[in-house]
Amino acid sequence: MFKKFFKKEEKEKLNNNILVAALLVHAAKIDENYTDEEKKIIKKALVNLNNISLNEAEKLLLDAEKKEEEENQIIKFTQ
Repeated sequence: MFKKFFKKEEKEKLNNNILVAALLVHAAKIDENYTDEEKKIIKKALVNLNNISLNEAEKLLLDAEKKEEEENQIIKFTQ
C-alpha cells in the first residue's frame, strides 16, 4: 500500500517538473528566438530547482520541449 502511495508521489513530482520546465521553454520561445544560451539557463535552473544532475536536467529539458510543442495553451502548465 505505501509503495503505491510513494510511487504516485514520485510520478506527480516528475510531472510537475516537466510542466515547470515546459513553462520555462515556452517563455524562452515567446520572442521566436530560442537559443542555446536560453537552454543553458533553463538547464541550470532545473538543476538548482530540482536538485538533479546536469544529465537529468538535459533529459528533462528534452521532455519539456516535446511537451511544450504538443500543447497549444500554457494553462495546463500553470494549474
